[in-house]
Amino acid sequence: MKKIIFINLGGPRTTEEIHPFLDDLFSDPYVFDLPLPEFFRIRLAKFIAKKRAPKVAKAYESMGYGGGSPLYSESIKQADAIIKRLSELGEPDWNYEIAMTCGPPNIRNMNPENLKPGNNILIAPLYPHFSRSTTMSTNKIIESIIGYCPANPSNIPCGNSCEKTCLSTKIIPSSWLSPFYNDPGFVEATSKLIIDYLSGKLNYGEFIHSKNPEITDWKKTPILFSAHGIPMRLVKKGDIYPAQIEESIQLIDKFLKTNGHTGEIYLSYQSKVGPAK
Repeated sequence: MKKIIFINLGGPRTTEEIHPFLDDLFSDPYVFDLPLPEFFRIRLAKFIAKKRAPKVAKAYESMGYGGGSPLYSESIKQADAIIKRLSELGEPDWNYEIAMTCGPPNIRNMNPENLKPGNNILIAPLYPHFSRSTTMSTNKIIESIIGYCPANPSNIPCGNSCEKTCLSTKIIPSSWLSPFYNDPGFVEATSKLIIDYLSGKLNYGEFIHSKNPEITDWKKTPILFSAHGIPMRLVKKGDIYPAQIEESIQLIDKFLKTNGHTGEIYLSYQSKVGPAK
């Protein structure tokens, strides 16, 4: 039996999981990346996690998902759909496991053998775009568990070349899913979801927060893309996430225009934390 390890950042499923989620989030040096001595950075991270937990709990409570995030349940739906599609394509011998880098089900608690790419194991970070705070963080966490870089076909630590390795390595032979922001299949699938939504053809039973939009002419409708932001200090360090976001949107815009869309396209970034730009 072959297995796909679907990996995401994480989202607390219940109120009780909020503090562990924040603790992992702010303790990650690739997420909470500050020019501080490590021992002080960790202490500060734990202080912030504890202080923010009540405020974050109220925000999750207002979402209407039992005090947590729907990310895990949505990840299961996504994984089930992928396994079903693989079976339809003549690949029935696949199952999956879902892991989060922040909070439960925590990747650090997995069987290390299931984090070793190859041998019928595919490591699949669910991030279309590369960032130090997502793809690279995942890579480094797995490396700390199994002793080598999961994106490196030579099974060695990648050190300072981690970013290059994550971006250049494809599924074969390493069994590591690299960023797919410009993959034609991803661009087409995303574009068709947008078209189906705007034209009222989306299967609303499969998507949360989806209602029939009251749109007279979908082709003229402006579209605002809202990407999760990263601190400018990461961009100054060479994080190529914004560039990949912009390229992805350009490709989607091109596909939409080919199918008749003439509305304006906008890009924004959200989820800013703290005073830093």
